[in-house]
Amino acid sequence: MTAPIDRRSAVRTLGAAGAALALAPYVAQPGLPSVAHVPLERWLRTMLADLDSAETELRRIIRRYPLFADARAGLTALLWRRGASGEAESHWASASGLDPRYRQPEWLLEIRRWPPEPVSALGDFLALSAR
Repeated sequence: MTAPIDRRSAVRTLGAAGAALALAPYVAQPGLPSVAHVPLERWLRTMLADLDSAETELRRIIRRYPLFADARAGLTALLWRRGASGEAESHWASASGLDPRYRQPEWLLEIRRWPPEPVSALGDFLALSAR
């Protein structure tokens, strides 16, 4: 059994931006602890400017929270954009197994509040991986 996830320990471990990304999806998922929500969209837009930092941060979050579908789907989009299709497929298998709604661009934009760029990259990935 894992210990409950709380905002204070996440900020201590991941920093404020990492905690915002790591904890945001737990607010809406049943069976997981409720935590304070920091806007994920703002953090994602900031990270889009620096893909290297975004990749490093997503990998760190996934190591800490391996069942965090948002981070895995985000890393899938980032890796696809960079041409690392094999690794993107691996992370997608985990993300889509955790939550099939990541296939729906409307859900990503309106509910998860992802910026359009990663949604588009994930859509391109899904279009080619479905062939």
